[in-house]
Amino acid sequence: MNRCFFFTAKEGSNKDFSMAKFSDETIISPLEVDDFIKQNRRFPCNLVLAQMRITKNGITQNTNVPEKEFFDYQYNQFAYYLLSERLKNCIEENKGSKDFFSWISVSVSSETETRNYFIPIFESIPDVIDSKLTTIVPASNAIMVPCFDSEKIEGHNFFPIKSSFGVLPRGIYVSESLKKMLQKQKFDNIKFEKAKCSLDGSVIP
Repeated sequence: MNRCFFFTAKEGSNKDFSMAKFSDETIISPLEVDDFIKQNRRFPCNLVLAQMRITKNGITQNTNVPEKEFFDYQYNQFAYYLLSERLKNCIEENKGSKDFFSWISVSVSSETETRNYFIPIFESIPDVIDSKLTTIVPASNAIMVPCFDSEKIEGHNFFPIKSSFGVLPRGIYVSESLKKMLQKQKFDNIKFEKAKCSLDGSVIP
């Protein structure tokens, strides 16, 4: 019986956190980023790592970030899947026989260091949804709560669901085997949420 899990970053619990963002001189919208990647197959610019602090007066930032604030799954301005090279390599080495994706690289810099990060790009969206048990936004085709067909996700270890937000995925799911591998490697700042799955037309408890 195949199960899968929503792959995401941990929710920040501290008032101080690091976030990769566009520099103050860069003015670009998420849709413009998406269009650029579609046409050029690369990220339009480098990112800077800013130390953010939540205070009673709002959020302030400081670009002088210590080394420990670089995460394997890096918080970022537009909620991209911004992954370290080590995490990217582990996913690549353990992809399923039916997984088809590539990567674009992005440089992320603090005042003292630059690291390469990677964003997955999927060439197609696999047909893995149980449409009868998936919750859809009313008067729309947008997925609110997906339900995955246990038989259809066979051969998929790292895969997206359909998104209305262009080429960069906003929802990636992993198989139970890949989840265990990533947990074993102790990557930081990653979290898994059990997804709704079905078998023979019934939700798996």
